Amino acid sequence: MKRNRRLFSAYEMELLARNPYTYRVRARQLLFTAEFKRRFWEQYERGGDVQQIFENMGYDPLVVGYTRMHSVPQNLRKVVEAGRPFTDGYSGRGKKSSESGWHKSRSEQKAEPSQEMLAHVLTVIRRRMNEHGELIIAVDPSSAASGLQIQAIQTDDGRKWWAAFTSFDEELKGSGSVMSTFLTDMKQLFNSAITTDNIQGIIINPWNRTIMLDKVLLRIILGEISI
Repeated sequence: MKRNRRLFSAYEMELLARNPYTYRVRARQLLFTAEFKRRFWEQYERGGDVQQIFENMGYDPLVVGYTRMHSVPQNLRKVVEAGRPFTDGYSGRGKKSSESGWHKSRSEQKAEPSQEMLAHVLTVIRRRMNEHGELIIAVDPSSAASGLQIQAIQTDDGRKWWAAFTSFDEELKGSGSVMSTFLTDMKQLFNSAITTDNIQGIIINPWNRTIMLDKVLLRIILGEISI
């Protein structure tokens, strides 16, 4: 009987995406680089333990999960026996027909995420909000005299959004675009965004692995409306 693979949380996807051996990650799937596959196979062929190999390459086995870890040598063996080279991402004979829902950079986001992926992301954000989670927001320090103003960024379509970040590492990827930041309660931030007229919503991690939350999605997270 096949084991079900649990979904990755938004935090786990963020963590996995930072590993240089991760090619792409989404809620249901983790794909590796060709370099990971070569290194993994070399260690495995020498008798290495699967879990230890993952740890050696910077992965937390508890995050990756037993089923995912132990499927790797099985899949790589098929590639080797078929005489195919290790490649980045999916190692099957054909390319996957859909990549919606991948944790991509802002420049890569062409299609809308799947409904399943969107529902999962909103659930994770709501859970974190209910745990009194915080986000880092960008502010304009020049407005201190009249009260701090949350910095807005403009997307290619001319719409303005508040910028928020899950970590200071994400904020620093803006190469100086953000002038000043501080931590704020997620629920308070979401409520403020809904009542602010001149913005569309909040972009989380605008420089990389973007999550765009318009006011409808914010209301869904807050429980004001349902999907």
